[in-house]
Amino acid sequence: MSLGFILPLGEKISLLRIYVIAGMSRNEFVGEFGDPVRLKMKINAIPEEGKANKEIVAFLAKTLKITKADIEFIRGETSRNKDLKINLSSEELSFRMSEKINK
Repeated sequence: MSLGFILPLGEKISLLRIYVIAGMSRNEFVGEFGDPVRLKMKINAIPEEGKANKEIVAFLAKTLKITKADIEFIRGETSRNKDLKINLSSEELSFRMSEKINK
């Protein structure tokens, strides 16, 4: 399954484009958002002093069953629109994400 918010960067590296709403009651994936397409995420932490970014990394690592070190911000650390490098192939990342998204 191919998801529009996941792009290949290399054989085993992907770009994950997300749109974050911080300060919510729980962490969850909401679905696709915007153009270019991003994964819309709700995060419990507030966007203050990097708390939301740390929560994003922890939530993605747990959900994708990878380490926090396998996730790196490429851009958007101070924005709702964030691009992350994930150390998984785009096919594997799409497979792991497809069953976790509330559509």
